[in-house]
Amino acid sequence: MDGARAAISEPVLIDDTELYVGCSMGASLFPQDGDYAETVMKKADLAMYRAKDMGRNNYQFYQPEMNATVGARMNLERGLRRALRDGEFLLHYQPQVDMASGAIVGIEALVHWKDPEQGLV
Repeated sequence: MDGARAAISEPVLIDDTELYVGCSMGASLFPQDGDYAETVMKKADLAMYRAKDMGRNNYQFYQPEMNATVGARMNLERGLRRALRDGEFLLHYQPQVDMASGAIVGIEALVHWKDPEQGLV
């Protein structure tokens, strides 16, 4: 796979502009990772997203623990969408203080999520 990544990483010249392309690949194996093409493809897709999470221009083979990682991410995304819809975000301002002089030199805006099940996140 390293040869394929090297070939893909070569610049492409379009209208006098060099463009660089990255490549993230995921792989799964039949029949170890699934009995049906759809299952094997879904698991290869999970592996590809894991490769992207690791910094792109990477490849990963499917591992069963990838299901838990993706499940946790989906739950977080669902929770954040619900929080946005239901107004569960709180805005807090916090001063930035110069420790030597004690003077306020700035302010930070912090967003907290008040999840009804987990409390402040």
